[in-house]
Amino acid sequence: MPWLVAVAMIIVAVAMAPEAADDAAKIAGRYAVVGVNPNKTTYTGVVEVTRESANTVLVRWTIGTGQTVGIGIVRGDVLAVSYIGGIDGGPAPAAGLYTCKKKRCDGVWTIGGVHDRVFTETLTRDENAQPTAQPVQPR
Repeated sequence: MPWLVAVAMIIVAVAMAPEAADDAAKIAGRYAVVGVNPNKTTYTGVVEVTRESANTVLVRWTIGTGQTVGIGIVRGDVLAVSYIGGIDGGPAPAAGLYTCKKKRCDGVWTIGGVHDRVFTETLTRDENAQPTAQPVQPR
């Protein structure tokens, strides 16, 4: 579980960084998402980032007919998100880390049970993004 310790350390570092005016407002919005699953398939969908406070957000992924909800901390251009994902038919702790510039957030994510592997995900701001009809993949 070295990956879990590393993710926890990153989240703590982001949380302890100097507070900015309203970083969450800068990244709040609707995004088209493209990412890679543990089984190496690609998924697409929509991510909605909702400002909860100056430095916290609610993140909702809609992939196919499934939804995943997480909470996040924003400091500057870094977004750290924690959520419960699904893998092999059961829930597992998961975390994502993104760098957001202009209208794009490039990130990595991991989930318990995948044995120290990290996957990529890109969010591109698109206020008109709509979920696609595709089978729900583990996320």
